[in-house]
Amino acid sequence: MLKLNKKYWIRGSFLVLSLVFLLVNFLPIQPALSKTDPKPYQVKLANSPVIYFLHYGSHHKKAYLNSTSYLSYNHKWSDIKIISAKELAAWPDMNLIKAASSPTVYYIKANKKARLLSRDDLERFGFLGEPVLNVGDLDLAQYKTVSYQEVGLLPNDSKSDSSSSGATSSADNSNSSTNSNNSSSGSTASSTSSAVFLGNLNVSNDLVKVTDNTLITNTKDNLMGIFRFQATQNTATITSITFSFSGLFNSSLLSQATAKDENNINYRISTNVRAGERQITINFRDPITIDPGTEKTVKVYVDFKSCECNNQNVRLELKKASDIVTNLTPNAAWPLQGTVFKMMVADNLLGSLTIQKESLSDASIGNSGRLLGKFTLGETTGREDVVIKKIVFKNNGSASKHDLSAFSLSNNNQMISRIAEFDIDHNIVFNISYLRVSRNSATTLTVKSDLKADYDKKATVDLQATEVVGTGQLYNLSIPLKINNFNEIFTLN
Repeated sequence: MLKLNKKYWIRGSFLVLSLVFLLVNFLPIQPALSKTDPKPYQVKLANSPVIYFLHYGSHHKKAYLNSTSYLSYNHKWSDIKIISAKELAAWPDMNLIKAASSPTVYYIKANKKARLLSRDDLERFGFLGEPVLNVGDLDLAQYKTVSYQEVGLLPNDSKSDSSSSGATSSADNSNSSTNSNNSSSGSTASSTSSAVFLGNLNVSNDLVKVTDNTLITNTKDNLMGIFRFQATQNTATITSITFSFSGLFNSSLLSQATAKDENNINYRISTNVRAGERQITINFRDPITIDPGTEKTVKVYVDFKSCECNNQNVRLELKKASDIVTNLTPNAAWPLQGTVFKMMVADNLLGSLTIQKESLSDASIGNSGRLLGKFTLGETTGREDVVIKKIVFKNNGSASKHDLSAFSLSNNNQMISRIAEFDIDHNIVFNISYLRVSRNSATTLTVKSDLKADYDKKATVDLQATEVVGTGQLYNLSIPLKINNFNEIFTLN
């Protein structure tokens, strides 16, 4: 009788386990975000590179370990939506995953997975009733297969045979990642785990040569560092870099920073200046992608405020690997230090620019060459002439690329620059071959555009000056700028 009961129990257990594996197949493989579906499937926090998939059927989230995992589903970077930490915390972590082509279920923790081999294991680890997510084969391969102990399901001193621990597969060990710190709520161990090596991001820098290695206060676009990044085994992505400033200098000196690539093309960035900590973080709005064996350059340009900084030194540096947010392992002789510059106060020598918005009275007259804005640009100190290289405007109204095109910039009614469209950030960027503003004088600038055939007559315009890049002719240094804007909104009619 005891043997019969045992046999019946074994058969019953097998049927229950089989049923569990069949039911989990109804959870879909991670879908690409539909253009018409308002639900955000691919999400991340604003200050973190980790991307998550939200599974609405089970209300759980799963982190992508790296770009290989994410792109294996044919997702686009534009699919990713930024959500708050509070919103993300409302989604528990997915503990169990499996390939659609296999009944084998894995418990995941960080970048590791342990194979669950029996119903007893599901029950004793508290996983009965847990959702199981179907994932792609390539996504599954990013996790290193380890034993139960290594993912915290058993104490390290527990004795277990092959029936109660996941066997390590050399194939499963390939293509593992360092990108995710995702922890599982069903685990009894701490969330700390060692990173699995995916490849190096070799980092180096070049010295910057300027006259007498001297930088001037109250100037813009000072080249302070040239940093090179080379990927090794896998494609690298860089989402942000934190640069530190060392030397005996006044922290109030720091103003802003920009970054250019090896072709002197500006990266689209946002910056976080922490003057008190002597740091600037550059966030790349389009992550830098570096294919294996290739290299990308980041040239860092810094704006300085006016301050009493004579005979003080300043140097740009990358202090440690964690200052680079990337999917690979940054490798360099840390700290990576740049050129040492001496600061000099020369406020009484340089020129200065002011751009003043002027009121419009005839902006709504005519449909061809519509006047959008009028500005007065002048040098205010009488110390030096200034050569203007670039002027940027932004429309704070609703008129967009669907309404306006063929922008022109004129100086006293003579066209000096033309641009076809708004840029990606809704700016009108005029690069100027030649415009000279004489010392202690001013010139009038006007911005016009064509109206598109199907423009919205209710669209509004409120043009604002946001940037003027000018170089003084005496010292060939960038000139400080004062911008005077005000709100004046009109419709295109």
